[in-house]
Order: sequence, then C-alpha cells, then structure tokens
Amino acid sequence: MATNSKVKKKIGHQFGDPIIGARVKALRESLGLDQKGFAPLVGVKQPIVSQWESAKHRPSTLALRALGDMAGTEKGWWYEQAGQGAATGGAEKELAEGETVWVPLMHDAVSAGLGRAVRDDEVDRHIPFVRAFMPRGGKLRALRVTGDSMAPIIQDGYIVVVDASQREAKRLVGKMVAAR
Repeated sequence: MATNSKVKKKIGHQFGDPIIGARVKALRESLGLDQKGFAPLVGVKQPIVSQWESAKHRPSTLALRALGDMAGTEKGWWYEQAGQGAATGGAEKELAEGETVWVPLMHDAVSAGLGRAVRDDEVDRHIPFVRAFMPRGGKLRALRVTGDSMAPIIQDGYIVVVDASQREAKRLVGKMVAAR
C-alpha cells in the first residue's frame, strides 16, 4: 500500500476528480450533514465520502446516481457524470423524434421475494425509453420498485423496464427475470 502512495505522489496522479469532490462536499453541506451522516444516504461508509471529497477516488456510477437523486435541480449534472446523460437522468432535455419509444409505467409497484400480480390494464403514464436499448419485438413494461431486497443494484423507488415478450426459458438463463 505504501508503494502505491509513493508512486501516486511521484507521478502526481489522482484517481478522483477535484470538481466532483468539491460538488460532493457542497451537496453534503447543503443537506446539513457531516460525512458520517451523509455516507449511508449514498450507500457507502464515511471514509469513502472523505476520499471523494479529497479527490482520491471517483464515485461509482451507482453512487453518482444516488448523489443526483439528492441534488434536486442539479440532478442532470450528476447523471451526466455517471455517463447517463441529462436526458436519461430526467433533466428537461428532449430526445430527438424517433430515438424513443413510450413505455407504459404500471400502477402497481413490485419487489423481489413473494410474487404479486401487476395488472396490465392499469397504467399510470408512459415514460420515454431509448429505442436503441429496446429488444427486437419487445413488449416493454416499466415498473416501480418497492423495498430494498435487491439493493444496491436496484433500490427502492427505482423504475425497472421489463421485456414481457420473452418467455423461452433457455434464453432467460443468467438474466434477471420478472415472472407472472
């Protein structure tokens, strides 16, 4: 470990980003939290927050999304840092015509564990989905997640998009599956 720090000092390399570090600190302080209180909200321990703020490490994509979820009007900036762009992050940016499909967001929430039926006829609204990610012939449905049984990958409040057209068991091996 000591060798790695010496090498970092010699070549002047940091694995973090000073701009992100400063913004993490500003966000944390705007919420009136110390690092220890802030860390669980992002799904990490206090030393990790310290490393972000001192630009020693860069937050993961998942952490950047969590930071964005707390950032209010600056949410799009955080999502862009996560490599997901402002449009994916929910900012007020329109995608060009033809780049999206409109996926029904079902009324019922879902969770891992015991199954429950989701009524296909109860749609709250439709949400945009990037056409390039849509499987050929897919029948997509968007579902709100409730509970934290799949955290940190899928967290309470996330929206997942499910391809309801795939029913061949062999093609579902190794995939995350929602069954009804």
